[in-house]
This record gives sequence, C-alpha cells and structure tokens, in this order.
Amino acid sequence: MFTPERLVLARKRRRMTLAALSCESGYSPQSITAFENARKTPSEETLSSLAAALRFPVSFFHASPDPTCSPAP
Repeated sequence: MFTPERLVLARKRRRMTLAALSCESGYSPQSITAFENARKTPSEETLSSLAAALRFPVSFFHASPDPTCSPAP
C-alpha cells in the first residue's frame, strides 16, 4: 500500500521542489501534491516514474510512515 508520507520524505531527502520532481517525473505539481496529501493514489506505473525520478526503490513508498516526518504536536 502506498504511503504518502514516504513520497514527501523522499522528495525532501533529495532536496527537490514540487516543480523539480514534476520536471523529472513528467507529472504535474498538482498531481504530486494530491499524492503527497493522500487525495489521490498513484498507479504502479506512476509510482515507478516517481521512484525513478527520486532514485528510490518502489518498495520505499510502500513502507510504514517514517516518524521523523510526522508533524510536531
């Protein structure tokens, strides 16, 4: 199952803006924002493209949320 927090984490670890990830992956910033905010779930093909652009394995995006990217209380 796709974990939106992991997409945010991967993008931040690569120090990529939404615009940069959009250029690298071919998906609009609006779509990426929707994936990151759990409003949409990417298809496996889309997730593969995002993973390749971010240089992370697809399995990274199926792992449990990383507690370091949780919002502060």
